[in-house]
Amino acid sequence: MAYSASETRTGTHHRGVSVKLAETDGAPASEATISNLPLKGRVRIVRLEKSSGDAATFDPVVATSAGGTGNAIVAGDCGPAAAFNLIGFYPYETTDGTLYYRSRPDTGINNATNVELAFLQGW
Repeated sequence: MAYSASETRTGTHHRGVSVKLAETDGAPASEATISNLPLKGRVRIVRLEKSSGDAATFDPVVATSAGGTGNAIVAGDCGPAAAFNLIGFYPYETTDGTLYYRSRPDTGINNATNVELAFLQGW
């Protein structure tokens, strides 16, 4: 099967949005596009739990560009771990309200994860 990231939005309000992703068939380069976010904001939470798959660890990132590296990464990139609960205030700015999320499993093309992301409007 091909990579899939089904998105559910909860708690959408004028100051922010919570996004839950249910990823299936995730591989190291698999990427989800998250649109309709505040143009300027902060990543508040990146939480990941593995459901199944070959990966032992993940190194999730949120970026301002597809396949983003270096300065395009606004949250994550903390080093591999079996699960993540990253909480902070990571500022970002986009021209179109779109960010990109990758779980970056260490191996496999069959990984399933549950991801929770929270974004706040403004800096």
